Amino acid sequence: VGSNGCNRFMAGYTLEADRMQFSPAATTRMACPGSEELSRRFDEALQSAQRWRVLGQQLELYDGGDRLLARFQAEVAP
Repeated sequence: VGSNGCNRFMAGYTLEADRMQFSPAATTRMACPGSEELSRRFDEALQSAQRWRVLGQQLELYDGGDRLLARFQAEVAP
């Protein structure tokens, strides 16, 4: 369960060493003017992710060709 900045999503995943795969996500479809491109790229990164790596407080997702798809920074909730 999460958010792509506009819509909420829910998806399963499998992990095997540094390999990963997300199942197709169920998402809401709210209109969020100005954030469509970011939402689309986030969704594509999850669907294309095949490998992950944690560096300090960052999670990186890579595709099968080791191309960086996304980098997430851990934040402490207030």
